[in-house]
Amino acid sequence: MSDYQDAEEFYLSWKGEISGPLGIEEIRRSLKAGKINSLYKVQVGGDWVLLRDFLAKQSKAEKASKIEEERLANAERLEMQTAQFNHPLAAVPVPEDDTHASQAAPQEVFHSGPEVSHVGAPYEAPAQKVPVGLAVSAFVLSIFFFVPMLNGLTWLLTLIFGHLALSGASMRPKGKAATLAWVGLWITYVQMGFLAIGMIWGVWVEYSDLKELYLLFHIQMLGCSISAFIGAAVLMLAVKSATQHLISFASCYVGALLPSAVSVLSIFLLQFNTTYIGYSWQKQLLLLLLVYVLLFLGQIFFWAKFIRISNNQELGYAGAARVSLFYTLVLFIVGFGYGFLIGLLSL
Repeated sequence: MSDYQDAEEFYLSWKGEISGPLGIEEIRRSLKAGKINSLYKVQVGGDWVLLRDFLAKQSKAEKASKIEEERLANAERLEMQTAQFNHPLAAVPVPEDDTHASQAAPQEVFHSGPEVSHVGAPYEAPAQKVPVGLAVSAFVLSIFFFVPMLNGLTWLLTLIFGHLALSGASMRPKGKAATLAWVGLWITYVQMGFLAIGMIWGVWVEYSDLKELYLLFHIQMLGCSISAFIGAAVLMLAVKSATQHLISFASCYVGALLPSAVSVLSIFLLQFNTTYIGYSWQKQLLLLLLVYVLLFLGQIFFWAKFIRISNNQELGYAGAARVSLFYTLVLFIVGFGYGFLIGLLSL
């Protein structure tokens, strides 16, 4: 038996500080909660190894042990059933004075027969393949979200094709085709919500020209998509900086799209209210600050469950807070620099 299975508790090391001892389950709970990260070192048999390598070997050892136990149990059960089938009369005592029991018992035992048993690991159904044609169609159609009038049809087709492609698949399916369908559905739902909220706001404030507002929001939707591309690169860098794990650009784009939509829509509505309703710049600044605080907190709760790092592990609230802080600061600096540059060019 390996050191991974012999020891029940382990010591952890991070930047020279040693903590513990902790059990395997307690280590996994702390890692999931973001209290520790996979770059911690754990003492195993006198040596210090990376926590992520240790957990990978531990999971592999546990899985192998479980499969072996199931194999031995199934083999023992099959052996007992085979022995019972070959010697049916030996399993049932026959009373000397009861003729009826001596005749009925062997018949019942022989009639039951052995149960079918499969020795080895349990059968696992193969992962369902995502139809490539439907997935690609859903993604391509979702790109037309910024085209007025046409996007009504492309949104409907994207929802149909995307959900058909992912029907029966997991919530986070794997593979290029599944990723295309998944991203297409996210783009569609976020942009549909963006336009719906904007138009409802226009009706609520009784805006004079809803057709003009409809076209303006399509321009903002395109700006939201471009902002999400920049945000995806920043988010990828933020996750890498906080966890030392590099996640896919597709996941980062989906993760950045919703915060970008909220940010772009909020800024647009606040600027519009300043001229159309008459908000003072002090009130506009206060509302904008409130929006960014809520957006910062919302990113933490969203990314804590949405972003997955190694072994499909959730980022956690502590990791999401570090990522959200890094993300917000970088985008603020970029936005401030862009605004400052535009101001200089307009002089």
